[in-house]
Amino acid sequence: MAGISHKHDAHRRLRAPLDIIFARNRIIPYESRITDRVTKLCDRLSYHQGTGEVVNLSNAFSSLTTDVISSVIFEEPSDYLGDPDFNSEWFETLKRGTRSVFVFKHSPWIVG
Repeated sequence: MAGISHKHDAHRRLRAPLDIIFARNRIIPYESRITDRVTKLCDRLSYHQGTGEVVNLSNAFSSLTTDVISSVIFEEPSDYLGDPDFNSEWFETLKRGTRSVFVFKHSPWIVG
């Protein structure tokens, strides 16, 4: 909900719990996990280099983001970067869902 909050103060209030999780001193212990995911993305992109094959970079970077966040939050993180098409089906579903965000942003009474 922080992403669709209309007023800055509401956004900051809703974002505050995430600030604690992703503060610099809380992330440092996970640096190697994060570096591993970035390296995996680079390896995947290097593999496709020069092949003429089209790589959906939106899905690739979304996979990186998902894998990094899940590696910080969960004991068993996701492996979207390991999916041959970077989980394109899942990200298409997310994109369809975000099309309604503008409705909630301009109709806050719906959200509550």
